[in-house]
Amino acid sequence: MARRSDGIETKKKILGAASKLFSENGFKQTSNAEISKASGVNSALISYYFGDKETIYREAWKHSLRESLAKYPADGAVPADAPARDRLYGIIAATVRRYSDPLCFDGGILNQEIASPTGLLEDVHENTIFRLRENLLHVVSEFLGEGVSNEDLRMSVYSIVAMCISPQKKIQRIEKTEPFPYDVEKRIEHVFRFSVAGLNAVKRTAKKSAPRA
Repeated sequence: MARRSDGIETKKKILGAASKLFSENGFKQTSNAEISKASGVNSALISYYFGDKETIYREAWKHSLRESLAKYPADGAVPADAPARDRLYGIIAATVRRYSDPLCFDGGILNQEIASPTGLLEDVHENTIFRLRENLLHVVSEFLGEGVSNEDLRMSVYSIVAMCISPQKKIQRIEKTEPFPYDVEKRIEHVFRFSVAGLNAVKRTAKKSAPRA
């Protein structure tokens, strides 16, 4: 039993170190030797548990996502029967907190994958992020109500997601600003207000363009 427990803990150490390195440097710039050094686990044992670097990459991303969602549940701990507006706030709050937390590495890995695609995360992306996005799609659809086109619905979801996950350091580089001036809670409030205003504008536009009975 002790040996099995040791194996689980060793795997966690490897995946924790790999998640951080992949988040900071991407897949190509991260070596097994660096993962070994960061985790304190020898390379032979890493190969024994995971085989190649591609497998470590996939498992590290799934591990980091599980850790992040355990810390920040995707629904923001808002009940499933709460009004759509409240559930929207919960999703936005949870997502912004995840992507703002320096100890949550799933967002960093995903950003690295977007910048330099490997194609290695397509399957895990479909089975994880896709489901999270579909939940937001359902909430936004309920918020907008009938009469809104599918294109407007999906574009609204993409816009909200983009505001939630935009890396703060990247914004600073683009704008050449001092450290981002808003704390996480203020950012959540802003993204929520902006999202609600945008969704209400979409609803108004849909009503104007709807054919008369």
